[in-house]
This record gives sequence, structure tokens and C-alpha cells, in this order.
Amino acid sequence: MVTALLVGLVVGFVLAIPPGPLAIACISQALAGQARESVALALSASAMDIGYALLAAFASSALVGALRGLVTDNAWSLLAFQGGCIVVLVVLGLRYCRPTGVAGRPRQEERTARVTTRLRICAGSSSP
Repeated sequence: MVTALLVGLVVGFVLAIPPGPLAIACISQALAGQARESVALALSASAMDIGYALLAAFASSALVGALRGLVTDNAWSLLAFQGGCIVVLVVLGLRYCRPTGVAGRPRQEERTARVTTRLRICAGSSSP
């Protein structure tokens, strides 16, 4: 049972790593034998993420504090705010459901080629 728990923790931790340029850079450095530099890169990236999250939390709490009285005291402003939220969600949903290759969006093959090229650049490989 303890073994299953440990395996589950390790697999969950590995699968929780978000794919991106920093993760690929950390993995490539670790595989190249530069584990210390890889850990330093991961810690500095997480420190920056914490800073960005704190900045977003403080900025959003200040915005909510400034707009709270306006939205809760006036019924029309509350209705306008809710309507604006609905419009934003509908527009985002329609953009998400739009088929590929329409209205200037790149086709799936073009996006795949770009992602593959970026991964090769991050991994340090130039061969196709």
C-alpha cells in the first residue's frame, strides 16, 4: 500500500509538470548532466511565478475593492456587469468552437509544425 502511494505521488508529480519552454529547458539541462543548473532554473522560474501570482492577487483585490460598492449598491450596474460577463463568455466560447483554417487561424498542420520547431529549438536539436 505504501508502495502504491509513493508511485502515485511520483507519477502525479511528473504528470503535473506543465509543458512549456522552461520545463523543456530544465529537462534538457538535467539530461545533459547539469542538474544543479536545472534546479536553479526551476527554482528561479517558480519564484517569478509566485511573484506574478502575488501581483495579480493584490491588483485584483484592489480592483474588486474599488468596484464593490458600485456593483452591489446599484442594480443597473450589477446588471451591466453580469451582462458584460455573459458577452465575454459567449464570445470566448464561439471563438473556441470555430473550425480550424477559418478567418486567418492557422491550420492544424501549420500549428503542429511551429510547435515542433519550437521544441527542437528549446531542446537544442536542429536536425529534422
